[in-house]
Amino acid sequence: MPKPGSIKKQPDDGTLVDANEAALVFGEDGELRLILPDYEDDNDIPPGALLLAAVLVRAEDENWTNQMSAFLLEHYADDEESGPLLQ
Repeated sequence: MPKPGSIKKQPDDGTLVDANEAALVFGEDGELRLILPDYEDDNDIPPGALLLAAVLVRAEDENWTNQMSAFLLEHYADDEESGPLLQ
């Protein structure tokens, strides 16, 4: 399982996803895009990239996305200090 990360503000000049990195991007058009390296074999896909793929698939379920949004807002509602680190 991937290590928990931080939430980072997008720099003014954008962000580069390196060739060996995976990313789930929410575009200005409201669409989700999954960016993956060219893995030689499905067995080479790391757990974090699989997690991003699962989120992409589950994001098609409006009930699930509403539950996840509510979880995040509820989890951090009372204590901004314990919220996700915004760098």
